[in-house]
Amino acid sequence: MNAGLRCVVLAALLPLVSFAEPIPRVPQGGLAMWPPATGVTQCGSRGEVYAPVAGACYFPVDLDDAKGTKTVFRLRNGVREDAAFEVVDGGFPTERIRLPNDRHLKLSKADLARAARELEEVKKALASRTDPPGTLSIPLGPPVSPLPPGRNFGTKRIFNGEKKGPHNGIDYPVPTGTEVTAMEAGRVVVVANHFFAGGSVILDHGDGLFTMSFHLSRIDVARGDEVKKGQVVGLSGATGRVSGPHLHLGVRLHGARVDPRLLLPGGRVVVLDSR
Repeated sequence: MNAGLRCVVLAALLPLVSFAEPIPRVPQGGLAMWPPATGVTQCGSRGEVYAPVAGACYFPVDLDDAKGTKTVFRLRNGVREDAAFEVVDGGFPTERIRLPNDRHLKLSKADLARAARELEEVKKALASRTDPPGTLSIPLGPPVSPLPPGRNFGTKRIFNGEKKGPHNGIDYPVPTGTEVTAMEAGRVVVVANHFFAGGSVILDHGDGLFTMSFHLSRIDVARGDEVKKGQVVGLSGATGRVSGPHLHLGVRLHGARVDPRLLLPGGRVVVLDSR
């Protein structure tokens, strides 16, 4: 066998090696961002089409989104561009919480009916889509100042020995009476005293972004109010199903429950390839 033929045979026996770069990995409850670019007019994800924020497209991943490859797109100068990332397990821990009584665990018929009505009210509010009332910008402002470290996003909760759904927001350990402020300009779409969430304020910031402040001891806004970024909407407390005073902060972005800390300064979003 001549040398040239030996090289061909050896090459054929070698395993094929792919040099393709791995796609980015985004955990459940995470957020991907396609960096700002000129000419971007639309973003698409989760079956929705929406406007970019300062030229950037943000793609949320819900707590319960299936693991695997996800394709998103943007429209730039009239041309569709696609990108992909892999949704991976959020790795959420389990937390055991002790409540002083079982009222919020073993619900009466009246409380069951009340909780169901309140859930429908919130779902209806979060399903609406409006234009931003001003210039929406990310990162958002802090809900309290100074802002302590938040915790518990996505945790699998066990109340008094009973398994419940995952924790959809961040808990900030602030004392009752701490001022809670709007993280961005928006419109008040829910003001209520809910069975589970206690004193509740939900703001619609437009473009599919909602922020939720729960367990408030006092509410300073009314439904339909237009609020400014940094405006006080109420005071923190310990109302609803709680084990102590704190602020529960939730975020919905294009229908997805994402870690609110990702939208604050220093939030670790996953950056997609901008080539």
